[in-house]
Amino acid sequence: MGGVAFAKKHPLFKDLPVNQGLSWSYEAVVKSGNDRIGLIMEGEELVAGSYHCFPQMLGTNVGVIDCGKGKIVFSTLDIYNNLQSNESVAGVAKKLLCNYIDFASGSKK
Repeated sequence: MGGVAFAKKHPLFKDLPVNQGLSWSYEAVVKSGNDRIGLIMEGEELVAGSYHCFPQMLGTNVGVIDCGKGKIVFSTLDIYNNLQSNESVAGVAKKLLCNYIDFASGSKK
């Protein structure tokens, strides 16, 4: 078994490492092993995902879905549990939350 998590360049990951696997800087928000959740969706914009080698499947960890005149952002990353942490790796969770808020407000910073 195994799996690799990754993220592509997108405003939700502004100022964070992208277009690569989610390495050590993401360790607080990416769960490991069977706790990692990638959703099997249709029609979403995949922003971050995880690949499970057996069975061969691609799941969406962070995605955007068009809904009416707006969009829905969903995430299986462990952001909430890291927001009050003072650990350096928790900084990614805080940055992601800020990026999600900027994206939702239409900010072009």
